[in-house]
Amino acid sequence: MSTTVQSETDTSHDEPVNARSSPAPSVEPAQPLSSGEQITALVHLYRAEVSRSVRWRTRLDVTTNWAVLTTGAGMTFALGDPEPQRHVVILLSSLLVAYFLVIEARRYRHYDLWQRRVTLLEGSFYGPLLDPASAPVDPAWRATLAGSLREPRYQVSLLQAMGWRLQRNYLWLFLANAVIWLVKIDLHPTPSMSITEFVARAAVGPIPGWMVLLFGVLFNGALLVVAVTSGRRSAIAGPMGC
Repeated sequence: MSTTVQSETDTSHDEPVNARSSPAPSVEPAQPLSSGEQITALVHLYRAEVSRSVRWRTRLDVTTNWAVLTTGAGMTFALGDPEPQRHVVILLSSLLVAYFLVIEARRYRHYDLWQRRVTLLEGSFYGPLLDPASAPVDPAWRATLAGSLREPRYQVSLLQAMGWRLQRNYLWLFLANAVIWLVKIDLHPTPSMSITEFVARAAVGPIPGWMVLLFGVLFNGALLVVAVTSGRRSAIAGPMGC
């Protein structure tokens, strides 16, 4: 009896694995959603996208506030005393504001992604839903939205985002810094009497004044080029640019 059991056991070990495995369950095709279920799904999607958009819009305001406070503090310190070397603070303030600009441009790329979805749903789903006579903004809005959900991708480059934020807020901050910087060099400790004296006052330690002024011209000129060449957001992502 024991021999028979042993032989049956050995035989069972020789059986292939596939012969003992259970057949894979068949996958049933997804049932098409009804019209009411589709509308419910789109409503929940819209609420989620609006929440994301608002969250990233708030983050844009945070970096803008940092830039405004930094600019104001630098101007106050530079003009608060006739010491001529205090103009360096405005240069450092401009560099710090430029860093905030880069951070905000990165955040703006996220915001733009979510906001485009919100705009697409509002113009192509809710608009025709409320006014059946109107046509969707994007006739292929379902395919566009599905593609964005499957493979989320930034729609703007970092330089383009920087240009849009410059147009919106930062260009005025850099312009104010540049004007106050030149005024500080010209007036303190006493009004300069010649171009030579003005250039000499712009020196920073061992760096000659002409080199510092050249850096200021190139720095602000580069920002202006980025702002001009980036185009306008309203021409690309709709009229409600921010």
